Amino acid sequence: MKTDFCIYIYIFGLFFSATSFSVEKGDTIVKQKLASLFFGKKNDDSTDYDIEIQSFASGSFSQPNSNEIIVNIYDKNQCHASGWAELWLVGYENQKLVLKSKIEDADWIEFYIFNIDKNDGKQEIFVHAGGGNQGSFGLIWSVYSIELQNINTLYSIDGFDGINAYGICTAIQNNTVTNSIEVEKRHNIFFRDIDNDGKKELFDKKIILRYIPYLRKYEKSNTTKIYKYDGKKYILQPEYKR
Repeated sequence: MKTDFCIYIYIFGLFFSATSFSVEKGDTIVKQKLASLFFGKKNDDSTDYDIEIQSFASGSFSQPNSNEIIVNIYDKNQCHASGWAELWLVGYENQKLVLKSKIEDADWIEFYIFNIDKNDGKQEIFVHAGGGNQGSFGLIWSVYSIELQNINTLYSIDGFDGINAYGICTAIQNNTVTNSIEVEKRHNIFFRDIDNDGKKELFDKKIILRYIPYLRKYEKSNTTKIYKYDGKKYILQPEYKR
């Protein structure tokens, strides 16, 4: 019976881990061109990059009609503390592809591109990333825009996945948990233009899983907030909170 509780947590974590976003994996030739941009360059550990291209997507990010690429890499030559995954903006200079700006750095990264303002000729990047230690993972959900080579954070929220954290399952199995504890906090983020002004609102559904020791069970709760884009960042709209 004690094992069932940890299995329940694990299944719950898998269910909400499935709410992720992906982009085109791309063809081999494009991947090789992107990988070549890292040859001879040093990573955060001051060692040579040894990368795999996880995914990439093309669009106009820093300015309209800029013909750029967002590339997600995995560096096998970095230590855990430095984060194995990186997200980069790639663009053209003198008709050559070059690395322009690092957008994100974590143990793992997922991203997709979308358009907040249909009239500005640019696209934005939604990122879900995380990293952890001893079975506990910190998570982030962020929205980025790019002006020239400057990375602007339009929205960012964090959470955690403690379903396999060292000590939590053991404490639950041994019935030594005395107070209600949060074992998981996630955010389901999606976008929709609800007021038809040409700009997408951001919906953030926060989902929390708690273990209730005196009931010997888990409780899930959720709250949704809506944020409106003001041209610089997403602002909470209290009248839409639910």
